[in-house]
Amino acid sequence: VHDCHSPTRELEALRDCLLDAFAQIPDLRPADVLVIAPDLDTYAPLVDAVFGAEDAAPELRIPYHVAEHPHAPARRVVEAFVRALRLHEGRVTASDLLDLLGTPVVRRAANISEEELPRLRAWIREAGVCWGLTAEKKGTFGLPEDDLHTWRFGLDRLLLGVMTGDPAPLADATSETASRAGLVLGHLPCDVAGLGGADLLGRFCEWAEALFSALDALDRPARLDEWPARIVQFLDGAFRAETEDEIPAIVPLRQQAQELARLHGLAGSPDEPVTFRTVRSHLDGAAEQIETREPYLTGRVTVARPVALRHAPHRVVAFLGLNDGVYPAPDLAPDFDLVAHAPRPGDADPRVLDKQLFVDAILAARDRLILSYVGRSQKDNAERAASVCLDAFRDAARRHWGADADRRLVVEHRLQPFAADYFSGGG
Repeated sequence: VHDCHSPTRELEALRDCLLDAFAQIPDLRPADVLVIAPDLDTYAPLVDAVFGAEDAAPELRIPYHVAEHPHAPARRVVEAFVRALRLHEGRVTASDLLDLLGTPVVRRAANISEEELPRLRAWIREAGVCWGLTAEKKGTFGLPEDDLHTWRFGLDRLLLGVMTGDPAPLADATSETASRAGLVLGHLPCDVAGLGGADLLGRFCEWAEALFSALDALDRPARLDEWPARIVQFLDGAFRAETEDEIPAIVPLRQQAQELARLHGLAGSPDEPVTFRTVRSHLDGAAEQIETREPYLTGRVTVARPVALRHAPHRVVAFLGLNDGVYPAPDLAPDFDLVAHAPRPGDADPRVLDKQLFVDAILAARDRLILSYVGRSQKDNAERAASVCLDAFRDAARRHWGADADRRLVVEHRLQPFAADYFSGGG
């Protein structure tokens, strides 16, 4: 049982324990190790950082696979598709569009690298872009139809700045006259990109204009059998999937778009135009049901949720995040849930299921069992409560092995891996 200060220290301690297991247990392979993480949303990125560190020595690297990774490339493609569709009726803020470029499939379609994003963010901020595509789009929100601080306003300023440079102020003119004298085609040029950034700005503007045109095309209602071509054109223009992890997400999205043609034949009034809001509700629901199938057992250390491989025996089983309020998951049933207020035999109880999964994990371990939790705060070293499952396990250990079971089983880790206690040879 490992008592740590943070999830990161849990994984660092786990890596050391696994390296020790590979050295001590004969013929132990990575496929024989199962790591269970109930809060996979928190632990999955940390697993990538600790186990997938590129600067780690070869002898310290452990092959691993995160099953149903919450930030897997295929899942990010589906999330980006849903966010892109919501731009149609949203405010299209500067952060909305630039965050969309944070997805690799979108950056690839725009021909923009990840290293170029900070420059783009600085240019957009300097150009004064806040939200809205055009003046007409601002008018749909009940505001005056002017293009001030819209994307059209900001991109025009940046392009004019590349072509003309910053306007030179007139020495003998008033402030109002000087500001008007610097206008070009009604806009004040913004030369933050400069000639050196003309190529990047051109690529971004080309992609943005294509995206804006696609969003405008979605404004026009059409029959259901006409929508698949529009959605597929939008998908092909805004996304470019090339890796083996991304293509499995693009194919189901295209299939769901083609599903609209089948629904057209089932409609009572097939010739009646359908708005994009109706189509988007169908695509949103379909995107949530898309399952990116992937193998669980890959010959590497498997990191998964508790229910993924229950009852499957492994020579080494590690259970992370055994903290109070995390596992078992808190009961957050709404007030109108009558089943929670008056339970009957046979009703599903998530907390009882979590406790059973913990017992299953213990029984699945053949050679070594590793349990860990965040027992102290990394801010002030205050003690934090462990899961009731872990407390019950430690109570059972004390009953079987005596009052000193904690001393023999529990390892209290320090805040940092380079603490002197780890190198003193005292335990």
